[in-house]
Amino acid sequence: PIGVVGAITPWNSPIASDAQKLAPALAAGNAVLLKPAEWTPLVALALGRLVTRALAEAGLPAGLLSVLPGRGSVIGDAIVRHPRVGKVTFTGGTTTGRTIAHAAAEKVMPVSLELGG
Repeated sequence: PIGVVGAITPWNSPIASDAQKLAPALAAGNAVLLKPAEWTPLVALALGRLVTRALAEAGLPAGLLSVLPGRGSVIGDAIVRHPRVGKVTFTGGTTTGRTIAHAAAEKVMPVSLELGG
């Protein structure tokens, strides 16, 4: 496991995008900080409640998933720069992806980018 994974997701198909980032990170034994798109926070919060309930029913410790809605320039930046975050996965625009890659490089942290637009 990496430890803490920051997952920053886009507005289009939010359930699929969020689940696509959550499932492998959690299955690998990591905690996840999910930063949903500003337009879809309620979807991510609802999914977060479902996943948190399922994790608890499976006997896993509390706190493995945190949903952090808000502005990408504030919340996303804090996730990328936080010293305890060991990897970031991002789907979104190329300009933002470039910013994330530069911040990750300063920490020598792995990053997965799915870019477009």
